[in-house]
Amino acid sequence: MTEPIIGIYRITHVESGRVYVGSSRNVAGRWRKHQSELNLARHKCRALLRDYQRAPELRFELLEACEFEVLGVRERGWITDLKRAGVKLYNEVLLEERKDVSRVAEKLWEIDKAYKANRRC
Repeated sequence: MTEPIIGIYRITHVESGRVYVGSSRNVAGRWRKHQSELNLARHKCRALLRDYQRAPELRFELLEACEFEVLGVRERGWITDLKRAGVKLYNEVLLEERKDVSRVAEKLWEIDKAYKANRRC
């Protein structure tokens, strides 16, 4: 049996183009849980649920595999970058609700991107 992928994922509602960004210790398992919650009309993101009920086509993709210790920072970094790029996000409110944490996460994200860009491996 293979190890579960720890990482950041994106769910795109195909019709609207809106995006939900999430993170998990087990990305495949979390995707199955999203599908189940949407099919049972019990998903915590009501806007995604409404769009799904209207047009149920979703695209799921892994954005990044990472270590568990940086999961939250990486997730907020992806949300920040996608928001800056003009992507319509379902969970944009998550970022706004955690402004104090988000500012720190944003700085760590920038440092990490700079480090990876300068790494010669």
